[in-house]
Amino acid sequence: MELALKGQTQKFRRFMIYVHAKGMIVDDEYIICGSVSINQRSMEGSRDTEIAIGTFQPRYSWDQKQGHPMGQLMELVSYCRSMATECYCGPSILGRVEPLYTDAGSLECVTEVNRVAEANWKQYTAEDVTDMKGHLLSYPI
Repeated sequence: MELALKGQTQKFRRFMIYVHAKGMIVDDEYIICGSVSINQRSMEGSRDTEIAIGTFQPRYSWDQKQGHPMGQLMELVSYCRSMATECYCGPSILGRVEPLYTDAGSLECVTEVNRVAEANWKQYTAEDVTDMKGHLLSYPI
């Protein structure tokens, strides 16, 4: 049984993924990184030890700037856009971010993200295994 399963994972290139570090960036302003998983084992408080840190730069906030934060925080904005482009389209060429993804709240961007997620799902579940350019899939699957 185990050999058959190993053969299938090799053939279809589908392996279990365990993510032990998480990060979330909120509104290009606040970042939290940690190890906690959203599951019973991690949340019940008696089995696993978890750690997280949250941070922001008060001088570079939406509230302080009365608009889009600039300065040091632009590094965070650039990081977010770069990660989004890689997730949706695969690695960007020479760090170039697709212009469509610079305004994540626009209807055009949301429509494109949903289109890419659907296309990736069809490619991921197809009979023929092919290399995928991006990692984005709709949630929940």
